[in-house]
Amino acid sequence: MLIKQLSVSNIRNIVSQEIDFKKGINILWGKNGVGKTTLLEAIHILSVSKSFRTEKKQEIISFDKQTCLLKGRFKNNNSVKILLSQKQRKEIFYNTTKLTSYSELLQIHPTVTMSPEDIDIISGGNTQRIRFVDKILSTVDNAYLKNLKELKKIVKIRNKALSLGDKKVVLLWNAPLFATSKVLWKKRNLFFDEFAVFFNRSWDNNPSKHLGELVYKNKQTTTEEEFYKNLTKKSKQELILKTTLLGAHKDTLEFYLNKLPIKTSGSQGEKKLFLANLKFSEANYINEKLKKEPLLLLDDFFDKLDSEKINYLLEKLNKHQQSIITTTNHSIKSVFDSKIKFNQIPIHV
Repeated sequence: MLIKQLSVSNIRNIVSQEIDFKKGINILWGKNGVGKTTLLEAIHILSVSKSFRTEKKQEIISFDKQTCLLKGRFKNNNSVKILLSQKQRKEIFYNTTKLTSYSELLQIHPTVTMSPEDIDIISGGNTQRIRFVDKILSTVDNAYLKNLKELKKIVKIRNKALSLGDKKVVLLWNAPLFATSKVLWKKRNLFFDEFAVFFNRSWDNNPSKHLGELVYKNKQTTTEEEFYKNLTKKSKQELILKTTLLGAHKDTLEFYLNKLPIKTSGSQGEKKLFLANLKFSEANYINEKLKKEPLLLLDDFFDKLDSEKINYLLEKLNKHQQSIITTTNHSIKSVFDSKIKFNQIPIHV
């Protein structure tokens, strides 16, 4: 995905703004509060119809305004327009066609976003790590997204029945729980086999000679009978805890750096490097699956990185079609290797 121009109106603190982007590395420079992250947010919304910062449209639409309009012009002059309204459903247009579902938008202009909050993927709980995987697979596989939604519905209904002590209803949802989990397990197992290739390669030539590792675990069973048997063993515990203890929603993912759990042993810089390599691997995986290179949106990318790591990561960025980076550090270019070419865009209130 190559974005040529972004136009926004009434989004957060921005009344109206239009920016042209170039191929390669684009750096949005400006003081805190001028709207740099908001511009990345707008591009992200044009890609997936959702913000990476909030689920509430009231926080996106400018105060005292009823609507927010976002427009993006992309490679080959394709365009996406999204209208957010305080009172009505969002409207999404691809060129002149109105889309009926956000899932129709996912594979048109893919993006990979890295924000300071994403460090929770490394430092947070298992939920954030599995959500990272779910997001990637939902982008490249509509069937995965459908099954993931189905699993969430099944677990919600089954947990409700457990809280009421309704064993008959609980039993009714055992078969759908297994069937949906089986599909997701198969897709996740394949994903980690394929993603590992990109992730392992992402550590090549890193200045600190680090090596990252992903460890995915599930309680997959080969037969439906075995799954029911395991559920039966946990039936009393489930009724006490009022929660479903088996299924794809209980999968785990752990990250290691040099054989140690990075969540507890990694420095801030090491965690940032690990996260960056996850994001680069995500971009390469999506490109492989969709045959479309995602746009990289990198918020406050240089924070907590020394000059050696910055240039190591910039060399990686140079291999991508387009990236947009925000920073408050106007002098950051002084640490760039002379081989790094970039387009600097000042942002003002």
